[in-house]
Amino acid sequence: VQVMKVSDIEDSSAGVTSKSLENNVNIIEKFVQNVRPYFGIGSLIVFLLAYHGFLIAAGIHNYQKAAPLIYITLFLWLCFLLNFLVSTDKFQSLYDPVAQKLDELSKQKRFVPLGLKMAFIIGLLAFTIVDSLKDMSRLSGFFAYMFYILFMFVFSNNRMKINWSVVSSALIMHYCVALIILKWSTGQWFFQQVAQLIVGFLEFAQVGAKFVFGFIAGPPNICDLAPVFIFTSLQTLIYFSAVVALMFYFGIIQVVLKKSTWFMKVLIGTTPVESVNAWACTFLGMTEAPLMIAPYFEKCTDSEIFAVVTSGFACVAGTVFAAYVALGACPIYLLTASLLSAPMSLACSKIMFPETEESKIKAS
Repeated sequence: VQVMKVSDIEDSSAGVTSKSLENNVNIIEKFVQNVRPYFGIGSLIVFLLAYHGFLIAAGIHNYQKAAPLIYITLFLWLCFLLNFLVSTDKFQSLYDPVAQKLDELSKQKRFVPLGLKMAFIIGLLAFTIVDSLKDMSRLSGFFAYMFYILFMFVFSNNRMKINWSVVSSALIMHYCVALIILKWSTGQWFFQQVAQLIVGFLEFAQVGAKFVFGFIAGPPNICDLAPVFIFTSLQTLIYFSAVVALMFYFGIIQVVLKKSTWFMKVLIGTTPVESVNAWACTFLGMTEAPLMIAPYFEKCTDSEIFAVVTSGFACVAGTVFAAYVALGACPIYLLTASLLSAPMSLACSKIMFPETEESKIKAS
């Protein structure tokens, strides 16, 4: 009988153990590969259920404190549903023929849609005059409005090439947004809530400044001590810039600009470069916004470059918004000015420097 050595027994047992471990690892890898497609969806479902459960509990416990989070959640769900509906094949099959037909109509019979827009503008002006009969001094802003349009027309680079269809669309959008914010009670309430959310968000910077700098950022009310600008308002600018940089890094700013650009292009008819820059200026400012379209500058026409510069000088950037709010300015008026600057800057630029070339940049 051949006697096996102890070392041979140990080697055989080690081989069996390694094979069993390898089999177990292979089983686990196969299980992970099979489960991986469902893991992300399952995690997302669990997170959404936990989040909405927390939101319901917070609303029941203290609705006033939970209201901002509830409004933000409803807005995000609305954006998601709209994006889902727009991206469906059914919507595209309905939208594409209509858009193509309108584009052909605007090229063949340019003055038909322009006449409708001008009639709409005249109706808005008539409403303004009737609404101001009790206080005619309010019409001073209207006459200033008309003066600037006439002034830009007189000094236009090429008055015969002005695309009044684009200009009238921008003016209508500008006027309607102003009416919604300033004259419609529901619009006022909505933008007041948005302004309060923005103010509450920016106030976090003051809490952090007081935590870091102490009484210098929030001095006691004695001996006429006032907060130091560099430790209060400047910290708000740094805080807001850091948040915007993070949102830009994670792609949130790009998504917002892409959707708002499509919206402006459909309503006004401006090119993608002009629309992206006009909306980006309201978030980022005139120095950061052009960086998003920097690769396309070589292909831009002179009119598009002029529109980019005009939007930059007309904007109320997010950092400037934060600084004025920190100094005590009314946030709802600043928010109104910030939103109105985008369409109006495009209208002014298209009067002063109308497009005389074919744009080389198509929507993507």
